[in-house]
Amino acid sequence: MLAVKGNREVRIEEHEKDAYLNDGFDIYSDDIELIDKANPGELKISVLEEENAKLKLENVELKKEISNLKGQITKLKKNKSDDDSEQ
Repeated sequence: MLAVKGNREVRIEEHEKDAYLNDGFDIYSDDIELIDKANPGELKISVLEEENAKLKLENVELKKEISNLKGQITKLKKNKSDDDSEQ
């Protein structure tokens, strides 16, 4: 049986199949028939978790910025209404 990933081919035994699948290899029989495909969702979990953490941090920062900008808008509106009432 063969484990194939990109241009890499490795001859493996049946008991090694799951390990190679988890490493992103597709499994083929000796007759070059596809037996099992790699689980791409499992391969990307750590990448997705890292991206999720970055997005959560960015979200917190953006919420702070929105709050700051809303405060500035409120001050500007107040200053404008004070100027209008003086005239």
